Amino acid sequence: MTEPKRILVVEDEVEILNYTADLLRKRGYDVATAASGDDAVSLVESRKLLPEDQKVNLVITDLRMPGLSGVPLISRLMELMPEVPIIVQTAYDEIDNRFHLLGKGAYDVISKSYFEKDLHFCVAKALRYNATQVENRQLRQRLEEEHELIVGDEEVTRPLLDKARTVAETDFPVLLMGESGTGKEVFARYIHRHQTSARLTGPFVTVNCPSIPRDLFESEFFGHARGSFTGAHADRKGLFEAAQGGTIFLDEVSEVAVENQVKLLRVLQENEVKRVGEQVVRQVDVRLICATNRDLRAAVREGRFREDLYYRIKVFPIRIPPLRERPGDILPLARHFLERESIGLRPHLSRELSKEAMAKLLAYSWPGNVRELRNVLRQAILLTTGERIGAEDLILEDLILEEESNEPRPSFGRKIPHLREARERWTRNYLETLLQSVGGNISRAAEQSGKHRSELYEMLNRYKIDLARFRGRYDDPPSDN
Repeated sequence: MTEPKRILVVEDEVEILNYTADLLRKRGYDVATAASGDDAVSLVESRKLLPEDQKVNLVITDLRMPGLSGVPLISRLMELMPEVPIIVQTAYDEIDNRFHLLGKGAYDVISKSYFEKDLHFCVAKALRYNATQVENRQLRQRLEEEHELIVGDEEVTRPLLDKARTVAETDFPVLLMGESGTGKEVFARYIHRHQTSARLTGPFVTVNCPSIPRDLFESEFFGHARGSFTGAHADRKGLFEAAQGGTIFLDEVSEVAVENQVKLLRVLQENEVKRVGEQVVRQVDVRLICATNRDLRAAVREGRFREDLYYRIKVFPIRIPPLRERPGDILPLARHFLERESIGLRPHLSRELSKEAMAKLLAYSWPGNVRELRNVLRQAILLTTGERIGAEDLILEDLILEEESNEPRPSFGRKIPHLREARERWTRNYLETLLQSVGGNISRAAEQSGKHRSELYEMLNRYKIDLARFRGRYDDPPSDN
């Protein structure tokens, strides 16, 4: 059953707030309310409105309220939820502000004088827009991830893809083994989304096992009932329920604490969960894919991983080789990352690498694998002053360490700077270019960089970068508009 769309209503007049909420609830919408712009921002920032199963799909806000209101409120909500449309309700004598508000990011503006007449039509249209935005983002992400995996030497990549296609047709648990940065999650998504997969249209839920505190394991994985412990203010699905009909991907499964491994094993054997604080048994139908960068057989011998769980998840093992074992993938992947990452940052940069740059990439051992290659190309795009990437633009960490220890190293053009200096220069350039490319939108910057918004704010403070000077400035139109 489809979850009801969730709408946040922001209004300082209690009668109007309750009236609007009642109108929407009668149409079957899930409504949250805030009595001011500041309250709305606090709710969203505290993530009380953003658990995975209760994301906000639409905001309806008054224009004039005490504290944060009007255009500043619109801008702040756009930063926090860039895909969520905002409908502004305003007095009749202010409706002339419509074009100004639309230019500042509002999806639509409706007059309070004709509020009930216009409300449902505007809401339905805005929710369709939200669904389209989310679908487009997911489609772009899917295409990028699948293309990233397929790029490379056919001799090495084809057998891996053949295995993925074979197991995609089944519900067998898959264990992906490989060093950090080899693309295990990308490979897991490929299995889930392959056209022969019965799970293709279901959710793909990623779990970073080391990030789950051991005392919250049951609550996170199996869910909890309201009042089952301090802070449990509402019933909540666990990760297995969230993945119902789809795939749950347990990244770094070796990091699950031993006392919790038996709980995980029970779910995999019985295909059912009990939420914390409940006796209700809920059936779950999910496909399991696990990944590890450790030797699980050694962990079993040492008593750090249960043998029965090991054989439960290792029905169909696939080893993803490190990049140093597939040198034929290096240049195709480098060209792919150069093509993808230069858009919006260096749109006029040549997509070709110099011969010296190619030789340098091929001579490197790539301890960080595909992830490191992507980051090196990102740095090079920002650092280069020429029309194409040269060897001098590629900062490779093991070569820097050789230079600092006075050991012989390959010579490629100019002298590589000190590691600290290079990192600081690159970070500052990266942040400034990133912010300019997204018009100062911190949420979009966080999405593109893979950093949390709080981390980005901390970095801006550290490098004394004024976010305000990038507001509304774009090198190119954003790729998703």
